[in-house]
Amino acid sequence: MEKFNESITYDQRMWDADIRGSKAYVKALEKAKLVSTEEMEQILQGMDQVWINCAGRAALDFIIDKVR
Repeated sequence: MEKFNESITYDQRMWDADIRGSKAYVKALEKAKLVSTEEMEQILQGMDQVWINCAGRAALDFIIDKVR
């Protein structure tokens, strides 16, 4: 399990790029008519919420690191 979790510190730093990539991908899927516009909008709203949650967590981690 420890080996599996080794990349978590890198993963945590890549959340912004990962979310941006996911949003671009779902837009491409909609353009290719593989998802509906409504489905795309729902996914984008969900990804925006994930971004807000990650940004809040990143800000909190930054503040905690500065206080230590």
